[in-house]
Amino acid sequence: MRLRPTPETTVIVNPGGSNEKFVQANIKKAKIVVHPSNAEIPALIADGKGDVMITEAYEAVVYSKIDSRLYPGFIDKPLTKISFMGFMIQQDDPQFTRIMNFLWNDVKLRGDLDVLFNKWLK
Repeated sequence: MRLRPTPETTVIVNPGGSNEKFVQANIKKAKIVVHPSNAEIPALIADGKGDVMITEAYEAVVYSKIDSRLYPGFIDKPLTKISFMGFMIQQDDPQFTRIMNFLWNDVKLRGDLDVLFNKWLK
């Protein structure tokens, strides 16, 4: 499957994030609609009010599990090389930050992230 939008293709994107940056940089022929609520876009796509939503691969999988009308394209071959995810924690707690970094790296190295992904997101 290749992404080949035409002028008749409607891409819905939320404003100001990496998704919009990707769309603006890479999608030249489609109609681009900016929608203020990222969480509402999957339902708009499922209802046929748009054709494509550019989002993180894990979000695409989750949205497709919630609504079977949605297809999580490109999850095996992402559109970008790196997908950044993170935690939002209090800035003034360096000890907690160190603990979170240690635990996240430990879970990743043991392969637990792959197990969780395969169980819940595949």
